[in-house]
Amino acid sequence: MTCAAIKYMIIEARKTQPDALYIVNLSTFKGGQLYLDVSHMHNALDYMPLSLNKFNMAHDLVSRSEFKGLDALEYYLAIIRFHSRWNDLKPWIFGPGNISLKLSNHAASYCRKAFNNESVLMLNNDVRETIPKDVGDVLEDLLDYCDEQHVKVLFVKSPQVVNEKGQGRMNAMEDILEARGYPCLDLLEDMYKADIDPRTDFYNKGHTNIHGSMKFSKAVGDYLVENYSFEDKRGLPGWESWDAAMETYNVYREMYTLPLEREHARRFFSDIPALAKKAVEEQRARVSWTEVEEVDGYAVFRRTNRNGAKNPWKWIADVGADVNEYTDDGLKASIEYIYTVVPYREADGTREYGSFDVLGVSVKTKGEKA
Repeated sequence: MTCAAIKYMIIEARKTQPDALYIVNLSTFKGGQLYLDVSHMHNALDYMPLSLNKFNMAHDLVSRSEFKGLDALEYYLAIIRFHSRWNDLKPWIFGPGNISLKLSNHAASYCRKAFNNESVLMLNNDVRETIPKDVGDVLEDLLDYCDEQHVKVLFVKSPQVVNEKGQGRMNAMEDILEARGYPCLDLLEDMYKADIDPRTDFYNKGHTNIHGSMKFSKAVGDYLVENYSFEDKRGLPGWESWDAAMETYNVYREMYTLPLEREHARRFFSDIPALAKKAVEEQRARVSWTEVEEVDGYAVFRRTNRNGAKNPWKWIADVGADVNEYTDDGLKASIEYIYTVVPYREADGTREYGSFDVLGVSVKTKGEKA
């Protein structure tokens, strides 16, 4: 998203939600440029209902961009731009599922991939970089509008890999926000406080996967509950699309995360047990894992994959800290089973869980299907 569009999106949303709290991702400003190319311009404009506000946004974006004359016309009128990738367009790209949940058209990556960002992650709130004038002007214009209209805004620094210049610019912007009385929830510097693991909770450098998104959502939710008061609109007329979006999110959550994650059980940062399949038979499989120090045991979880349809993870066993393999009996022939192992500690009747392989190890039993 181009940060130059944020003010106009708030104006549009306030037509129906004038008293809402607006959450703005400060990472939108980190690049040091306005991103007023073809794709970013259309991303901002194409979903905006036709109104004077849309024309004002188009005029503002165009005036800040390099598009002039007839080249700018398509941003005022709904004109399809010709491009050379028509063969890449598929019917599913335009399906409703692609707009019901952010990144839902990347479900394979969002839910089934873990990208290790630990070695490239930078967390430094002390560095400062000069904010480019055009980006700084957009931020100040947004804040001026929010001041004039008494708009409640919460800025958030989201967890992602940001280089030193990008983090320095966001830190400098955070100074401006603090001086002008706007809160900023820092879930980049405080990533570990939100239990977000850079080894397992991302699907690329810029986005969390389903595991990281759950932790991010909880951290934001906890902050909102602590600092704001909201009317519960679940189930009310006019809010059906929000309820439907939550149902969609819950489907992803149920399918791709462990019960302990959905329950937001207490966590600790540990080594990740390295998994391996040891032996496979028609009705039996044995998996092993590397030892994790200073734990009380391991919880073993399993799921099945039938013709690409994966069932939710289920707990199947607890084993002691001195055990590093598990034999699973009574399986069905020619079925893919996926296992993962989570180290845990127990104190005063409470269990907390360590880090684990979110993808698991796959085992396909032998024999013919029944």
